[in-house]
Amino acid sequence: MDRSDKLNATSRHRIELHRRRTEPSSFPKFYGSGMSAAEVIMIAEFQPVLKKWVNWYNAVHPSPGFWQRNPNPGARWENFQGEPQTPDRTMGAIDYLAYWSGVSHRRISHFYNGHGVYVTLAIADKLLQAMERTDYLADGTLHVVPNPHWTQEHYVEYMKLRGC
Repeated sequence: MDRSDKLNATSRHRIELHRRRTEPSSFPKFYGSGMSAAEVIMIAEFQPVLKKWVNWYNAVHPSPGFWQRNPNPGARWENFQGEPQTPDRTMGAIDYLAYWSGVSHRRISHFYNGHGVYVTLAIADKLLQAMERTDYLADGTLHVVPNPHWTQEHYVEYMKLRGC
């Protein structure tokens, strides 16, 4: 392969890259850190809603206490006060949300602790449905904003595809 073929291959590669960059895509695609969603909610707004619901859930469904095993053979389960109990525990608030929303326990804990900046609208909607509090999106408690990682051109293109 002589030098002119190498230059030719490099030029063809650059032309192909330029064509891919400039042709309009049918849908904007972004990967990494969950920022492929067009609309997001700030965690600073979502965290108080989540904490308020978790506190409500824990008040309505109190934990049965610390469990310890009776050392006698054939022993029964007892709580820390020595009262007989069944070994079934009430599901915690984060576990409840993870089970009913399909969002991982770890991700919900990140939102609860205020880690990150944004939560995608799809995930926030799943959690609000599990909390049965979708009214927060309608009454203005939570503000849905365009993803700041997207360019305005991509967002406008996305909204046109949605018919908005």
